[in-house]
Amino acid sequence: MNPSERLQYLEELLQNDPHDPFLNYAIALEYLQMDNAEDAVELLECLRNESPTYIPTYYQLGSIYVEQGDADKARPIIEAGMALTKDPDPKTYLELRALLEELD
Repeated sequence: MNPSERLQYLEELLQNDPHDPFLNYAIALEYLQMDNAEDAVELLECLRNESPTYIPTYYQLGSIYVEQGDADKARPIIEAGMALTKDPDPKTYLELRALLEELD
């Protein structure tokens, strides 16, 4: 299945549960696979607002901003993710910290 077909499939699934964080996240990743960072960022920002405890959003969104060279947007997102993960998920915390170190 190519990215376009996966995107269509995920969007069909999303119709049954439009607020499913995993499906929205998966769609954002498909946008990235299709070199569409703009739509990915838009969806990840919405996901961060609607499901602020969905941890994968922080790493992915932060890494997009790092890649774009936008430290002002990346830093607070990465730091917010680190605050959410320090105790319950130390592995993700370390991944976010490594991403933050790329900014410094």
